[in-house]
Amino acid sequence: MGIGREYATGGKRLRPGFCFWSHRAAGGDSAQDPAVLQVAASLDLLHSSALVHDDLIDAADTRRGNPAAHKRYEALHAKRRGRGSATDFGASASVLLGDMLLMWSAEMFDR
Repeated sequence: MGIGREYATGGKRLRPGFCFWSHRAAGGDSAQDPAVLQVAASLDLLHSSALVHDDLIDAADTRRGNPAAHKRYEALHAKRRGRGSATDFGASASVLLGDMLLMWSAEMFDR
């Protein structure tokens, strides 16, 4: 899950910040409101999911200066001498990663 962690831990965190500060601007009374923090984190996972899928759709080689998820999985497949096409494996694995991040976002939002 290391590749997913890199997508979920990098970046500027604009969407969660907008969520949090919008809550505060609308009169939210606690800077540590667990529900708001949960929703903000859920938004960040949603965005990470979209980035993984977007990189594959756009055939992007990099994300934030590092190889995109599908390229990392492709290289992993080649390094381990997996059967079949490394490109197909990279694409399939990154779709699954993006889908997992999306599901985790939905689960987190529903809590």
